[in-house]
Amino acid sequence: MTRAALTSVVLVVLAVPAMAHHGGGTFDGSKELKLTGTFTGLDLINPHSWIYFDVTGPDGKVTKYRCEMRAATVLRRSGWRPEMFKKGERLTFEGSPDRNDPTSCYLNTIVFADGKRVDRYGQLTKVAPATAAERARASRAARRPTGEPNISGDWAPEQLVMTDPRGRGGALVPLSTVDRFKPGEGRIGGPRGAGRGGPRVIQGAELTPAGEKGAEQFAVLFDKNNPRMRC
Repeated sequence: MTRAALTSVVLVVLAVPAMAHHGGGTFDGSKELKLTGTFTGLDLINPHSWIYFDVTGPDGKVTKYRCEMRAATVLRRSGWRPEMFKKGERLTFEGSPDRNDPTSCYLNTIVFADGKRVDRYGQLTKVAPATAAERARASRAARRPTGEPNISGDWAPEQLVMTDPRGRGGALVPLSTVDRFKPGEGRIGGPRGAGRGGPRVIQGAELTPAGEKGAEQFAVLFDKNNPRMRC
């Protein structure tokens, strides 16, 4: 095999996971849709989970749909489990349509037959508002009995959630602080400081004046310069 041919094969192989990762920019957040259908399956996977359902049209034609959800790791930490859903049950899905795939959507809310609503960032289990460092200090000795460093246990950082539980706006904030904000308060990119006139805070770090200026010029949602929206 020539070097050029080998390079082509490598590029094709690397392109597969890149295309499989459905970036947020592929969905049209300016539009909302509501679909009612029959649950058929669930993939709790990373980097995005998917829920599948069939929608029957007025003409009796059945169309298979899927909605993109958060990663399996954060969904499980939020209390989501496959047992929540039963094959054949009727569910209503609220979200944003895919720009290219008419049978795909970005999930905001699931409404069950009994009226129960579960939002994208819904916390289905109560999580103690402790940081990962506090949990580690409380539950893990620094060393094992043999003298080796003890690296067992939960090292995950504190979960970030949207101040808008539907995931349509607001800002990402640590789970232990989300109750300090009104639903949807702040904006993607970080909420303002507690004084409302203070610097913007992004994951605990206050922006300098230069950072503030750069943030103001950066249109985060679907911005062509935002690598997160073009993954």
